[in-house]
Amino acid sequence: MGDAVQSDIRKLTRLAALILALSVTPVMASAAETGTGRSTAAGSYLAAFHAEYINDSTAAAAFLGQVLATGMDDPAVRRRAFIHLISGGRVEDAVPLAEEIKNGGRTASLATIALAIVASRAGDYETADTLLVDPLPGKFGELIAPMLRAWARQGMGDTAGAVEMLAPLRENGGLELFHDIQAAFIFDLSDEHENAEAAYANAMSGLDSPSFNLIEAYVAFLARAGRFEDARAILEAVPKPRQEATAFIAAQENLERGRDAHRFIESTNAGIALALFEVAVELRGENASNVALLLAQLTVYIDPNLAVGHVLIGEILDDQGQIEAAIESYRRVPEGTPLGWRARVRRAELLSRLGKSEEAIGQLRAMAAEHEDRAEPLIRIGHIMRDDNRFEEAVVAYDLAAGRIENLKPRHWFLLYARGIALERSKDWPRAEKDFLKALEFNPDQPFVLNYLGYSWVDQRINLERATKMIERAVELRPRDGYIVDSLGWALYRIGDFEGAVGHLERAVELKPEDPVINDHLGDAYWRVGRSREARFQWTRSLSLSPEEDQIDLIRDKLRDGLAPGDQADRDS
Repeated sequence: MGDAVQSDIRKLTRLAALILALSVTPVMASAAETGTGRSTAAGSYLAAFHAEYINDSTAAAAFLGQVLATGMDDPAVRRRAFIHLISGGRVEDAVPLAEEIKNGGRTASLATIALAIVASRAGDYETADTLLVDPLPGKFGELIAPMLRAWARQGMGDTAGAVEMLAPLRENGGLELFHDIQAAFIFDLSDEHENAEAAYANAMSGLDSPSFNLIEAYVAFLARAGRFEDARAILEAVPKPRQEATAFIAAQENLERGRDAHRFIESTNAGIALALFEVAVELRGENASNVALLLAQLTVYIDPNLAVGHVLIGEILDDQGQIEAAIESYRRVPEGTPLGWRARVRRAELLSRLGKSEEAIGQLRAMAAEHEDRAEPLIRIGHIMRDDNRFEEAVVAYDLAAGRIENLKPRHWFLLYARGIALERSKDWPRAEKDFLKALEFNPDQPFVLNYLGYSWVDQRINLERATKMIERAVELRPRDGYIVDSLGWALYRIGDFEGAVGHLERAVELKPEDPVINDHLGDAYWRVGRSREARFQWTRSLSLSPEEDQIDLIRDKLRDGLAPGDQADRDS
């Protein structure tokens, strides 16, 4: 995306963040002054504040509703309740609050947009257009209002008027691409083929990495016109890593079977949903996830079948730590769609994070049985088992996955790395070493592989010079990774450079103060340079941080006796 577009999106992001920040102004004074119901209002307010802190919009909306039910008439509470109702997907419940706040205040733009979306879903495009006649303040309104008005005019059967409504985007530097994309979709829906072709070409040429929605829409447009070779050329121009994504594979297969001659946008409301979705994606990319979630919920409200909308909501909720809500959002993606596969994989991953590993593995095994040519479900099973310390079972899963890949390619470095870890932890070092070395052939500067292999060599006292250089390179690439910095310190320790080791290990403890191994390593280094009191302090701290069972007695021995040259505790730390 061009610099001008990025600059304008950043302005939009700052405004959107300001809208939300100003909408959560504390109202404890109002709660204290209410009189009747004061304690109920204050308690519900505090509960809402906590719910906001943990990003639980459903609970926040419920508690703020309780505050309003006590009779408190506070605009800040109304604004916050409105935002959380939308963010929790309760759009119609938010309508009464939107009516109250749309004529002024800090969330007037959001309220007006929500009301326009509700009217459009009901097919009342005239009301939607009327709501947006008056300019909405700031970049947020300048971007969204023209698109919504354009689609409202299209809903009224006025294609020329619809494209005319998009004109402010072309005139507003940095927003031209939004103009071209929406114009392409509108012309396509209206069967104005020449205009659609020109708009699609402009949109595609203006982006370094077009979205899958734009690519799929253009491919479908070309296929409907019988231009299959041109459609294939569009898909083949996509960078190879993206071509191998599930959605692109499905698009390629459909095109080859002649099944892609469909209309990508089938209705006005589907167009509105995609307009909101594109803005939501940009906002999430600029770290404005709260506003992105709000817009994403509006997309699936007006078009419940928009799979990418449900996926986006799931991703944002996952980012916010709302794992169960994210799972429910992924569950709404139809399984037969290209994104349905991705959503099922994500659901399994989230189930494993909730401690439901067996349920997750069961789902992934079912997916592996459905598509015997796909390695991804088996790789994910391996990851889950490795995270659960079931290393030998993880190796079996990774081996089955590798068996489904005809030729390993550079993008498979992570499979080799993950299997190498499982093999090393299963005490099969020859195979593990082979996987790590192959991963480095594919990705020579991969810091995690450099670190793991280098550390393993150091721990075995082999290839020390090469291992140290590898870890030094890993530290150059990730200077703030405490584990990698620890590896370098431990490598220097192993080759007898105790003074050099101390500096790196002290830095590692600063970066990862709660890691028992790193604290133990620093204790050993302190002892070797004669700082025995500090050494015992670090060993004591290591014991307090729940080290592995097989290390506890070794650390206690060091606390009692210290380290003698070449003793077992030194060798096995």
